[in-house]
This record gives sequence, C-alpha cells and structure tokens, in this order.
Amino acid sequence: MILAMSGTKLKTLFKQFTGKTITEYILEMKADRASHLLLETNLRIDEIASKVGFLTPTGFTTSFKKVMGVAPSDYRKKMIFDCTRNPSKSENLSFGAKK
Repeated sequence: MILAMSGTKLKTLFKQFTGKTITEYILEMKADRASHLLLETNLRIDEIASKVGFLTPTGFTTSFKKVMGVAPSDYRKKMIFDCTRNPSKSENLSFGAKK
C-alpha cells in the first residue's frame, strides 16, 4: 500500500521520529559507511567518495568532516595509529560534529 503524502509532511514526520532532517540522516549514513571503508580497505579517498555517493572528493571531505569532526584522511591516520597502539583506548577519540 502506498500512502499519498506531501514532501513537506514527509520531512516533518521524518524529523519528528529521528530528530534529524532527511539530509542529515543520509549524510550520517554515508559518513558511517565511509568510516568503515577508511579502516577496512586501502581505497583512496576519491574512491571512497564515489562508493558512498559523492560526485567529488571535495564534497565528500567537507561532509565527512562536518559529521565526524575530522577529515577522512586524518580519521584514517588517527584510528589506525590509536588502534594499533592500544585498541582499548579508542574511547579517547573525540570524533563527532562540532557544535
């Protein structure tokens, strides 16, 4: 069954249920997927940008930094460094959007 709903109503309901706009939610999902690719693969930043749906590496980097609080290349370096040195200390990382 398909319900008829205006775009405005959909956006309002989505924000009520998630506390985020549709765009914020999508960008967070893309950043989450990208964070896994950064750590689990040796793909270049531009390849990851394309895989998670960005047209340009610059747009990806800007979005990732807004969501995660750090550029993708810095995220990869810091996570690899901290996890290699002492994986149990990953809670000391301060990634997250700056407010």
